[in-house]
This record gives sequence, structure tokens and C-alpha cells, in this order.
Amino acid sequence: MLSRRNFLIAASAAPSVTLGVARAQSAWPTKPIRWIVNFPPAGAADILSRTLAEWFGTKIGQPIVVENKPGAGGLLGADIVAKARGDAHIVMMSSAASHGIGPVLYKDVPYDPLADFLHIHL
Repeated sequence: MLSRRNFLIAASAAPSVTLGVARAQSAWPTKPIRWIVNFPPAGAADILSRTLAEWFGTKIGQPIVVENKPGAGGLLGADIVAKARGDAHIVMMSSAASHGIGPVLYKDVPYDPLADFLHIHL
């Protein structure tokens, strides 16, 4: 049976445990977000990316920097994102070229199109 003294000790200690957990959660994002586009500037993907980046940036309170990394059918930009594995501050606008067609055409693709990415579709 729980004594009154032990109950009061436990009740007074409980808020300090929950406050420590709440402070341990860091807000996301903590720095500007890199948005990699696998296509040249002024194309449809670039315009859509810049429009979405501006809208998302106002919603999350952090700037989103759009970087165009065209080349090799989208493989160059995809490789940058794959090497940043674990960095939650980098996203990519892509197409089937870097994830479906490229790995079939090229034998030395420097990333795994399924394992190295968390896919989000529009």
C-alpha cells in the first residue's frame, strides 16, 4: 500500500520528469532546408519547387533554399540527397529519371533508389 508520504513524493517528482521530456524534443526545422531540383532552372519542376518552397517556408518559419542540380538524367542531384542520409533538412524534387530509368540504364548508380530515400509523392 502506498503511504501518503510516498504518494506526495511521487506526485511532486512527476512534473519534473515530464518537463525534461518536453525540453528534449527539438523543434523541426532547426536550420534552413535545402530543396534539390534535378532539373535546370526555369523549367516546370523548378517553378513548382520555388512556389512550394515559398509557401512551405512561411508555414514552418524557416527559409527553404532551392538548388538546381541537373545532369546525368537527375542522378547528380539524387546522389547529393542520398549522401545526406539522416539529414532531415534536405528534400528533392525528382522524377522517374533518377529513381526508375537511371538505375536501369546505368550500371554504376551511386545510390539505391529505394533504400536511400524516404519517398513522398505529390
